[in-house]
Amino acid sequence: MSKSDLQERPIFHRKLERIRGHLLICFCSLLVMKETERILAPTEISLVKTIQILGKIGQGEVILGKLKTTIDSELGDEAKTIYRQILGH
Repeated sequence: MSKSDLQERPIFHRKLERIRGHLLICFCSLLVMKETERILAPTEISLVKTIQILGKIGQGEVILGKLKTTIDSELGDEAKTIYRQILGH
């Protein structure tokens, strides 16, 4: 994992409080990413792949005439594996 994995970009803060807050957010993001990698290690699914898989999961609304309904995307096998690994940990 590298700085580019966090998709970091230059931030120009002037106040010490804002600089500290920004660094804290970056550190927490890195911590979450590393812990997620550790939890998912037995599945051999990378963090990037996990983000791609889980990014496709969602909920939407379908409107056909006067009928309005909410639909959920189905979980594929990899998404189920990721959820089981994270929730079971």
